[in-house]
Amino acid sequence: MKFIIIIFITCISIFPRDEDAIYTGIRSMIDSGNVEEANRKIESMLKNDPGDPTLTLYLTEIWIEKANILYDQKNLKSAFEYYEKAYKNWNSHPVVRKRYFELKDQKLSDTSFRNEKSFSDNTSNLNLPNMRITDYHNLLNKQIELNTSLEKKLTEVSERFESFQFRATLGIGFLAGMNLAIFLVLLKSKKNDTGNVI
Repeated sequence: MKFIIIIFITCISIFPRDEDAIYTGIRSMIDSGNVEEANRKIESMLKNDPGDPTLTLYLTEIWIEKANILYDQKNLKSAFEYYEKAYKNWNSHPVVRKRYFELKDQKLSDTSFRNEKSFSDNTSNLNLPNMRITDYHNLLNKQIELNTSLEKKLTEVSERFESFQFRATLGIGFLAGMNLAIFLVLLKSKKNDTGNVI
């Protein structure tokens, strides 16, 4: 009975939660412009795991999107609040870095009414900052490099986990087989001693 409980507990600890589906769902929300819902989900999940790097990245992307919208609406004080948060997590992001230092030491104010209802309503009318096409191209290339690097790291982690999971499964199978063999030997020796089957 102890053996069955040990196998059950080991199996539970080996199989991961389906975090990929959760991350994919949040990514879809962000990509479709549903940043408020994504923001709520991320913040609730970060309460359980405040160090989750994927959730932190997604939250930072939402802050950048909100900051860009507010900046375009000339709500510089509110925009700076989001750029400041984003800068703490991603200070190498070109737009965040530029806007953070542009607004940092200025006396800022919001020139228009700040609509808290939804930032996603404005994403289709998002005006990007005045930059040359080559600047956008360079920015896009940097983003692609970051994404490629992240994909490689995630693939490595996934491969390591699958390797561990395979070895753990083999180990559990081996232990189960050994316990079964020992049980059968003990059962046979008990049968030989008493002449009866238990």
